[in-house]
Amino acid sequence: MTKVKQVAFDISQGQGILLSQRFHRMQSFFISKGFLMSSLTNRLDLEDLDKYDLLILLVTSSVKYRPMEIQSVISYVNRGGNILLMVGDLEKQEDVVHLNNLLKPFQIELKHKIIFDPSKNYNKDPSTILVMPTESIPNPKRIQYIPMNNAIAIQTQPQQALLVTSPSASGGMQTAVARSSVAQTGRIIVVGSLSVFDDSPIGLKNESNYQIFKQYVDWLVGLYDPIKGQDNQTMPQKLEIQFVPPETKSDEEIINVASQKLIEDFMKDVDVEEISSQISMDNFDVEDLTVRILRAFLANALRETKELEAQHGKPVLTIEGLDQVMLMLYNINKTLERIAGKLEDD
Repeated sequence: MTKVKQVAFDISQGQGILLSQRFHRMQSFFISKGFLMSSLTNRLDLEDLDKYDLLILLVTSSVKYRPMEIQSVISYVNRGGNILLMVGDLEKQEDVVHLNNLLKPFQIELKHKIIFDPSKNYNKDPSTILVMPTESIPNPKRIQYIPMNNAIAIQTQPQQALLVTSPSASGGMQTAVARSSVAQTGRIIVVGSLSVFDDSPIGLKNESNYQIFKQYVDWLVGLYDPIKGQDNQTMPQKLEIQFVPPETKSDEEIINVASQKLIEDFMKDVDVEEISSQISMDNFDVEDLTVRILRAFLANALRETKELEAQHGKPVLTIEGLDQVMLMLYNINKTLERIAGKLEDD
């Protein structure tokens, strides 16, 4: 019988408000995957941490762990426990120094600087950067960039860096997410931003962020085998070679293929020349163009997904996919509004 995995959220220092306001999707993820969720309300050195497979720490400037709590967390990892630590809103240098007392044994150290990247940002917002995965485990394949807001730089060894900025970022290439490679038996991943896995459009609503979060969690709790590149739950009990037919695909692969196909074929259904000619006119209807672009995208989405759904007998156009469509529509609308405003000014 498979042991039920247990995840605990530390809310001993007021993080419960943050958890309830910004991390519904994260909690829903653990529920959907069959995790038993708990909330830690006592000091960490008074909790029985060993029974948890994963400990989630949301650390802001108001969180101050006592020396005994820090030692308890370090011991928990060294005995086989796993931690996902997310950092945000560390306003003072002393906040960073305090948290580094916990991280230094794992050869991870935060810098008291927010990363800015003028060449790789999101919607021209310098505080919302695009970070790229390295070749380090447990990064999933086929993801080029993911967005994150107000990221704190992390000082670590190169082989520990998971998500990094481009070389044009403030201070040169910076690490934004790192894992420890020195823990005795447990694992720890440190994320330099709260936004990357929160409920926002640049958090778990973003499909790439969701896929990265899932693989990080699977790796932390031992459900992902980085050597075989598959879930441990699906591996055979005996070490024997199994033939998997090429057409066999997981749910994730089906959705990834469908999403990529939609993006690649999107422009085929949009009359670019006609829309461009209308934008170049003195006046154009922002709402009309936005709706036409959305209709073209959805028409393509329905055609592509019907074939995949017929092949695999399962829906492909998911709620997360529709969230992405709405985010794209919003960005298109704002872009057209800016163009319209610039034309009026000229």
